[in-house]
Amino acid sequence: MNNKILILLIVLIYFINFIYSQTFYVESSMEPPTQGIPNMEFYLYNIDIDNQDKTPTITFTSSQLKTYGSRKNATTFNFQIPRGCGKDNDIVVQIGTDSYQMKISYQAPIISSCSIVQGGNNNLVMCVGDNFGSDVANLDGSKTIIKYSDQVIPIKTFNDSSITFEIQDYYFSDYINIDVCNVSIATNYLINIDPIFKSYSLPIPLHKSNEIVDIIGIHFSPTLSNSSLNCNSSSSSSSSDGSSTNLTPIICKFENSLKFSCNLSIVNSKIKACSILVNNIIQDTFNIIYSEPIIERVTSIYSYENGNITIYGTDFYEPIQFVKIGNLDCLNPNLTNNHYDDDDGDDDDDDNDKNSKSYITCQLLALPDDYNINFNVNINVTVKSDGLIGIYQSFRYLDKISQGSDNHDQDDKLKWMIPVIIIPIFFGMLTIFIPFILCKNKSTMTAFNNCCMRRFKDPTKSKRNSNGMVSSKIPNNNTTKSISDVNIHGNLANYDD
Repeated sequence: MNNKILILLIVLIYFINFIYSQTFYVESSMEPPTQGIPNMEFYLYNIDIDNQDKTPTITFTSSQLKTYGSRKNATTFNFQIPRGCGKDNDIVVQIGTDSYQMKISYQAPIISSCSIVQGGNNNLVMCVGDNFGSDVANLDGSKTIIKYSDQVIPIKTFNDSSITFEIQDYYFSDYINIDVCNVSIATNYLINIDPIFKSYSLPIPLHKSNEIVDIIGIHFSPTLSNSSLNCNSSSSSSSSDGSSTNLTPIICKFENSLKFSCNLSIVNSKIKACSILVNNIIQDTFNIIYSEPIIERVTSIYSYENGNITIYGTDFYEPIQFVKIGNLDCLNPNLTNNHYDDDDGDDDDDDNDKNSKSYITCQLLALPDDYNINFNVNINVTVKSDGLIGIYQSFRYLDKISQGSDNHDQDDKLKWMIPVIIIPIFFGMLTIFIPFILCKNKSTMTAFNNCCMRRFKDPTKSKRNSNGMVSSKIPNNNTTKSISDVNIHGNLANYDD
């Protein structure tokens, strides 16, 4: 059984070789350069006997460009390959009725060397090599691309053997990559551009909320190679090579090719001077001027008890040498940085605490009984932080705050007592004067007569005269007057005693 399978395989292979040996096919091991080649060898096998004397052609499928070959021997032909670029370009090789489809690839670009040369306002980079393509052949040059400094950059001029571009301020040392029709150079070429320092930006005075130093220049690389900021505790500049016995390297961050920033992250004010190094050479030095401690708010306690004081603010440095409330020491001061929570234990941060990036806690003892203090006068809070002094001038004990609250309560009570007294008096006066107002209203005579009769009726004697008017005899006076003689606009009656 196994012998039969082996025999079948041998027969199949023989048949395939026979078919293949009778089929027309083409081979070529060469890759033409981008500028083209006048004589590129192609090998044509199994040409039909009727096509032996025909002239072979190669047609480029994309452009339909046709080139003719010349016979070198029975199977070898030379063809002129036109300018081109890229890999796997489809072609059709044909001789008489025999034709064969295949692909052809142009050579990849090669860089031999790159150098910086003078070129007008900006320096130029010129790279020499081969297979860069041609701005004439590629029209606008879109088939040839340069990638440098993490970006595609514009080409000034190029041809098959050289290429140039202008150096911009935001370029930095990097490997150049030339891409021609999606074929890149096999090995990228490093072009060094030295960074150049121009200036620095430093807050004066320096606050802990803004400890960033910006270094300004051109051609800074993302790795910040050969560029740094070194600081020390001496106010004098470092040596020319940047060495110092108390040197403190500062962490810096690449922002872009024109700037890198360094965060001093200061925990104390011992750092006095810094040196900017570019290309490992000191370019400039500066001294640091620190801000005095800024006290934004101080909690309070009662003067008659021991308690903890919390001092919120910024620009506190280690160590805290002392805290004084007036001329009293606040004991065991402790500094905590980056504090944003309020002191009442809830989650509602007030604006003062949100702006406070650090706080100091210390213990203040109760005032002695014989201590003379004026609660109506603000007390100074003095903090000495690493040799720098900050003063807060608005501290008061809670005794003063409570007194103010008592006065406020008394004022509120007085405000309520005034209407409680005045309102009953007002209504009492209204009840007295309403009858007199009604008596003045002539349109209500009935009410008028009844009112006046009640007021002027003699308890022992009264009579109606012939005119129908009521008359009264006034006691202790023999004179009788009618009601019509009564003056209702002033006193009720004018009579002689």
